[in-house]
Amino acid sequence: MPQDLVPHDDPSAGPTVIVGGVSLLLLFALIVALEALHRTAAESEFQRKVVAERPVELRQVQADQRTTLSTYRWLDRAQGVATIPIDRAMALVIEEHRRNLAGRP
Repeated sequence: MPQDLVPHDDPSAGPTVIVGGVSLLLLFALIVALEALHRTAAESEFQRKVVAERPVELRQVQADQRTTLSTYRWLDRAQGVATIPIDRAMALVIEEHRRNLAGRP
């Protein structure tokens, strides 16, 4: 029987190796692309949920602090201890410091 008439059941090795190699490269590229997409989505969600949005408790504490720093109120009326706005307190300290410097020889 001539060699040309014998059916070949095995595929040739060359094209199989090429197809396998190209398939592996495409699979690797797909995995890298999906990982990049996942990281981008995760970072976007982190920014939206954690960084961009201040918690309600933090907003409330900051509002309370702004109120405390900008209002007059009595801490102990019997002893005459009061709070004044921080801007006014800084101005008084500067004024007192200037008076002390002016009074020095």
